[in-house]
Amino acid sequence: MGRDREERVAEYVDSPSMVHRLRAGSVVAARILGTLGVYKVRLDTRRKQGECTCPSEIQPCKHVEALRRTWKKRPGSFADLDELLDVALRSKSRADLVQLMREMALESPSSLTALGALGFREIAPWDEEDPEGFWDR
Repeated sequence: MGRDREERVAEYVDSPSMVHRLRAGSVVAARILGTLGVYKVRLDTRRKQGECTCPSEIQPCKHVEALRRTWKKRPGSFADLDELLDVALRSKSRADLVQLMREMALESPSSLTALGALGFREIAPWDEEDPEGFWDR
């Protein structure tokens, strides 16, 4: 890894720019407040594979590498998603769960892709305005 890249990775490691840190099993995820926007970064720590919504052609990008290093350096800074869900959902009724999902979808419409809804994937600022096949995804 070149010196310049190393410095760019280091600026994100365990920094205030890495927010919404979560862990779910072997997967860790975060949002990184980057130079061109907010990037969604995910890393499977077991398979050592990551993905990021940034436009970098270099893989793994600096955001994935920063997430990997942050996980190694401060695993306690990641909220345990399974634990959060267990506590938050344990006593909820079906109606409460539906209302909660409604609120979550209004806050983050792209979350509807988890339910199989087409046309709700998040669009990055550098994406075309209406990419071919967008509404089929």
